[in-house]
Amino acid sequence: MGRTYEYCIAQFASYEGVKGGEFYTPASVVKTIVNILKPSEGKRVYDPCCGSGGMFVQSVKFIQEHAGNRSNISVFGQEANADTWKMAKMNMAIRGIDANFGDHPEDTFFQRPAFHAEVRLHHGKSALQLKQLGSG
Repeated sequence: MGRTYEYCIAQFASYEGVKGGEFYTPASVVKTIVNILKPSEGKRVYDPCCGSGGMFVQSVKFIQEHAGNRSNISVFGQEANADTWKMAKMNMAIRGIDANFGDHPEDTFFQRPAFHAEVRLHHGKSALQLKQLGSG
């Protein structure tokens, strides 16, 4: 059932992405990212533009493949598109993955900086912080 759902997500993403200016990250790219990050038990996985939740699915698969407990991972995601947000919630439910996507898609969003702003990412103790330079 999971593979069928992944196929449907890919078809939906290719249609919606063309129409809505959104991008679908192919499963092979997501797998590569997860293999580089190597999520482990007891860790939190956060995806600020989670789409259908593919990063979470691959993170859970990675933990299982490395003799970890799939229920000992916390996943958090944000998605502004209401249809995609619903798909992510459904994707997690089908796979039995406990995930926090907020109560409503419009409550979670990612705001891009102003086009002319120079932005640098600074590592903080708990999260990446955005700093706008040269604002006056």
